[in-house]
Amino acid sequence: MSEEFDEIEIEYDFFIPEEEQVEYAVRPNKTRIKQEIAAMFDLGEKISGLTLAQIQSFGFARADS
Repeated sequence: MSEEFDEIEIEYDFFIPEEEQVEYAVRPNKTRIKQEIAAMFDLGEKISGLTLAQIQSFGFARADS
């Protein structure tokens, strides 16, 4: 390659002023959301299988439940 190309500086003329910049929302990952919903459902199933004494041992169950 020629040495003349080594010293070329490229100027970028596409700066967008802050007031014109647009921020786009990040799309949710549907697969991850479905996995988290399934995990919460599984957790609910496990909790519903516990006895009242086991739930009360966590320290946040009401005594009249």
